[in-house]
Amino acid sequence: MWNSLDGVVTWNLGWRRQPFVWENNLIANLLIMIEGVILGEVNDKWRWTPEDSGIFLVSSSYRVLEGMILEDGLNALEEGVFCNLWKSPAPSKVVAFSWMALLDRIPTLSNLAFRHVLAQEDPRSCVMCGHGEETTTHLFLHCEVAWLFWRKLLDWLGVNFITPENLLMHFACWSDEVNSRCLRKAFWLIWHASIWSIWRERNARIFKNQFKSVDDVVDDVKALS
Repeated sequence: MWNSLDGVVTWNLGWRRQPFVWENNLIANLLIMIEGVILGEVNDKWRWTPEDSGIFLVSSSYRVLEGMILEDGLNALEEGVFCNLWKSPAPSKVVAFSWMALLDRIPTLSNLAFRHVLAQEDPRSCVMCGHGEETTTHLFLHCEVAWLFWRKLLDWLGVNFITPENLLMHFACWSDEVNSRCLRKAFWLIWHASIWSIWRERNARIFKNQFKSVDDVVDDVKALS
């Protein structure tokens, strides 16, 4: 994949399949990154370029990802949500899943179809309510089962607000319901537990053919919280 002739280096990257359109941009960026690289007999070693020391740090990787999102045009609401998202005492894998859901990067049927994982004839309707395409927003907010779930959870907490149009606004409304710092962390914890429980129930219905009532899912959130 690499050739040097009379001091001129050329790259000829080969692929097992034809890249998707969105992957061509990644390939172009890769070629820019490796431009000028000189291969020799010295053993390769890993180096994390965002740090001057070359040592990988989780904090620096988060800054890189945050910068990528900011470049895509992050508004004030989104910036506040992503700033507070990781302050929750919920387990890191749960918060990471919520982060992916907020960015619409989880494998819903809609996203799987968009990535050509599902065939054209495969069903895409929401497994929770059976109505509408299973998008991230529909599954967690506008599905009839999800709406009833949030209604019962809000009644338990003694708060009330109209269901917003997306998860980002939902998280912002959720955390704005309280003023106490400690209580706000508790609300964030419950929100993460709710997103996690809805996704687990969705997977149980698809892969195990097991169905829980809305009240049981709410009880799961109370126990997890």
